Amino acid sequence: APATFCQRQTQGLTGRARTTLYIMGSEDHMFLPSIRKIVSTHQSALLHVIENCGHVVNVEQPEIFNNEALKFLNKVDKQSTDE
Repeated sequence: APATFCQRQTQGLTGRARTTLYIMGSEDHMFLPSIRKIVSTHQSALLHVIENCGHVVNVEQPEIFNNEALKFLNKVDKQSTDE
């Protein structure tokens, strides 16, 4: 079966799936349900939900957003240097 758009976007040059982090607000009622579905069906997808936050998480909760994004990027960087 051909790869889905999401799978193609998360594959690196080696063809292995790359982990994707979604940072969403718990009150993002329009997009959170579809992201939950994506995360449940893609092994390489992670979801961090910020409580009491809407759609624009990086503006509404910048400290939490930045901390989670940096934690994820540092983990991915460590994994890539360990390979």
